[in-house]
Amino acid sequence: MAKTLLLVPVGTGAALTAVSLGLVHALQRQGLDLGFSKPISPAADPAADRTIAVLNSVVPGVLPCPLALAVAKDLDPADFEAALFSRLPGNQLCVVAGVPHEPALNILLAQRLNAKVILLAARDGTSTQQLAQVLAQCEAALGQGSVEGLILNHKLSPRTLGRSALGPGQGPDTLEALPAALRLLADIPWRGDLIAPRVWDLAQHLNALPLCSGDWQSRRLNHLLTPTQPLQEWVGKLCHGTLVVTPGDSSDVIVATCLAAQNGVRLGGLLLTGGIQPQPAIMALCEDAFDAGLPLLMVDSDDSQTLAAIRELDLSLPADDDYRQRWIMDQVAEHLDSSWLSQFIPPPASALLSPPAFAYQLQQRAKAAAKRIILPEGDEPRVIKAAAHCTERGIAQCVLLGKPEQVQAVARHHGLTLPARLAIIDPDAVRERYVGPMVALRRQKGLEEVMAREQLQDNVVLATMMLAQGEVDGLVSGARGTTLQTLRPPMQLIKTAPGQSMVSSVFFMLLPDQVLIYGDCAINPNPDAYQLAQIALQCADSAERLGIAPHITMIADNQGGTGASKVEHARQLLAELKPELVVDGPLHYDAAVIESVARAKAPGSPVAGQANIFVFPDLNTGYSTYQAVRRSADLVTLGPMVQGFAKPVNDLSRDAKVTDVIQTIALTAIQAELPH
Repeated sequence: MAKTLLLVPVGTGAALTAVSLGLVHALQRQGLDLGFSKPISPAADPAADRTIAVLNSVVPGVLPCPLALAVAKDLDPADFEAALFSRLPGNQLCVVAGVPHEPALNILLAQRLNAKVILLAARDGTSTQQLAQVLAQCEAALGQGSVEGLILNHKLSPRTLGRSALGPGQGPDTLEALPAALRLLADIPWRGDLIAPRVWDLAQHLNALPLCSGDWQSRRLNHLLTPTQPLQEWVGKLCHGTLVVTPGDSSDVIVATCLAAQNGVRLGGLLLTGGIQPQPAIMALCEDAFDAGLPLLMVDSDDSQTLAAIRELDLSLPADDDYRQRWIMDQVAEHLDSSWLSQFIPPPASALLSPPAFAYQLQQRAKAAAKRIILPEGDEPRVIKAAAHCTERGIAQCVLLGKPEQVQAVARHHGLTLPARLAIIDPDAVRERYVGPMVALRRQKGLEEVMAREQLQDNVVLATMMLAQGEVDGLVSGARGTTLQTLRPPMQLIKTAPGQSMVSSVFFMLLPDQVLIYGDCAINPNPDAYQLAQIALQCADSAERLGIAPHITMIADNQGGTGASKVEHARQLLAELKPELVVDGPLHYDAAVIESVARAKAPGSPVAGQANIFVFPDLNTGYSTYQAVRRSADLVTLGPMVQGFAKPVNDLSRDAKVTDVIQTIALTAIQAELPH
């Protein structure tokens, strides 16, 4: 039987869903063949169980619906076991969520599953005596060593504000000391932003009417303010994430709140009570604040009724809050005992390169490289968030190009406190020093000082010169600009690496158990045979840098046309240039990826059905295939990553998310680690 870890909540506030999410993420990063199950649910409707809904987003496949708790208790032993095992995946390691407040049932689960037990508790929701009692019960029923350890949360949580100013008050830390025999696997610190609800969540809870919905899906609520004093007494308390609750006819409060929002304070929202809408003149005066995203909600209840209802808001993790899920995953995973996790690392031959494992490996490699990456779009919110994250986590030493006061203002607007180690360079203060070096680099092209000075007004050109001078190790741009705007300056100033005659790009397609590489899908419209061979070599080099053994398939539209002959010629060139590579082609895409098709269409191929690098005959074929595969399976992707420059430069997609920027920074740092 596969090894099983059973998570058993003890007391209240054990955060079963959040810990399950983080533990699964941490184990996935090890490259494990991992499954998850919650066989029994105390929810009134097991099909709507929150843990299952949340974990469905990170575990491959669809998790089975749990048994209702009442039903499970009524089953005879044989039917109970049948129902239990039918809900377990067949993975090498399985994490199973236990049932809160059901110690006897959890012990029965551990016995039937032959599982190791991990206790979950909150510092303010359990006691030393309670933990010792559960530990004794487990060891009496399951034997010594049956309990792996304890995962605690809410370390250093505030005593007066509670888990959130919006939530119920929190009691004192009732955990004096751990039982001596209980290993502490994690002590997860309290962080208000990890449990801060969205304005959307509050609106659904209160059944509030959105007068202006604004950014209600993304704004978070960290503080609650009910102004009853003179303006000067409370206006200074307005800060990021504040929810202001006031009657709809309190025009002075409404105007002051909106003025703060217009001045850059990213408030959570404005909630009007009593069913009173502001006068049209007041709404017109505050229009800019609402246009900037400030949510305005209205409820019929009065202040006291509304505040009571707010304090009943469930702060549990919603299934549709992807942003909060990602932060919780990382927070829990980062605080788990690394020495305990290391026992689950599989041998290299059996390790799976899942999306979390690949992303984790990228970030670990980037941390080890310790490279300095410049981001010329330094006042772009996604770029700022990614740079702050990478700096805090040590993924790279990020440098933002931008007016420091403007960068800080954008950060404040988005509720960010930039780390002190994040470098911000005012481009206007340094442009002149690169005029001479740029003229020297482009003198043979007729570049003069006046032209260089003009071109350096472009921050991408300036950042490229800093890269050319060796002041930074890599460049990431393109969140706002075009691919041409990002790549033209390095083509002129950095040029291609020795032995390279061109640059190309790759996308990474992250399947549940492996990573596929697609090239070229972004730069070269119609490469000839020699260029195709160069693209394949660059793809193989990128794969090896990232720990992927290259198995290359040269894809063609058809097996008999001019496209096939070009690809055949490219394959022959590739065999001459690097004979040790495993490569074949031309092949249809289905024969390259599906073993059953490969046996019929290409029975003697060394890579058919096993390919992990796909080189396409032209950009249109490559990009359309990439998009079709990505959308049909809703896969995680990464890229494009640019190959072939003497120093790494990468172009972001215009719709890149913060996580995409983070991964691109990590990729760039890894590219800078080793020369081509």
